Amino acid sequence: MYFSPTSLFNDGCIGFSSMRGRSQTHMIKFPTAIFATNDMLALGAMRIMMEKGLQIPQDVSIIGSDNIDFAALSNPSLTTVLTEKEKMGQDAVHILNRLIQKLELPMKVEYEPKLIIGGTTGPVSSRL
Repeated sequence: MYFSPTSLFNDGCIGFSSMRGRSQTHMIKFPTAIFATNDMLALGAMRIMMEKGLQIPQDVSIIGSDNIDFAALSNPSLTTVLTEKEKMGQDAVHILNRLIQKLELPMKVEYEPKLIIGGTTGPVSSRL
């Protein structure tokens, strides 16, 4: 596991390299799938995977989150999770206004994520 204070492309490169290095030096099984907290981290990790000669998804599957435009442009296209960020922002402002006015708040606010299946997920055919 790698934690980055930022969520940039380069952080995905560093994070994947770090994870791969730990699995090799500490005899830890390398994962068959990675879920990145956003698409830029996933795309950075994909770059390093390809540089290391790993095949996606045959060696390792990867999923991002955000569904940014670059997800569809990658090769293979990135599997990602779409969340309703605009609606979340609108709801946050609405709830904040209700808090300020000391009005009753909604009991629960739910959002349904949507999986956008790209070419980065599938059965793993090899074991690293």
